[in-house]
Amino acid sequence: MPDTKQLPPRMFTLEGTFLGYLGKSPNKVKSIVLEVEQEQIFIKLPKELRATLQEYHLQPGHRVRCIGRTQIDLKAGVIKLKAYQLFPLPPRSDDPPLTAPPAAPSEAPSAVPVSKIVASPRVVGRPPTAARQ
Repeated sequence: MPDTKQLPPRMFTLEGTFLGYLGKSPNKVKSIVLEVEQEQIFIKLPKELRATLQEYHLQPGHRVRCIGRTQIDLKAGVIKLKAYQLFPLPPRSDDPPLTAPPAAPSEAPSAVPVSKIVASPRVVGRPPTAARQ
């Protein structure tokens, strides 16, 4: 019998302002925090991507695009985000120049509450399947 507590993973693409890294120490980064539409989004990084972060020289306030997968856990009521690619973006022309870094992210939850993510029914719903016999 399939597990009804979780839906299949879905792809996501987010563009936002980089706020910082999360981890036990600066050398052991586990996640990043992006500000997307005035919400702080916590995105887990796989080990392969963590190794390449030094090349980007990301600072708080830089714009980034993140591509990855979501896992929706209905029982826990959370959406977990995991990045597979991260791209620094040039600053937008309408953005004011940074004079001070953005506020530091609040304490990281283990996942993003479902109520914080607005998803279309296509993302949240399970795809139709043929009746099983």
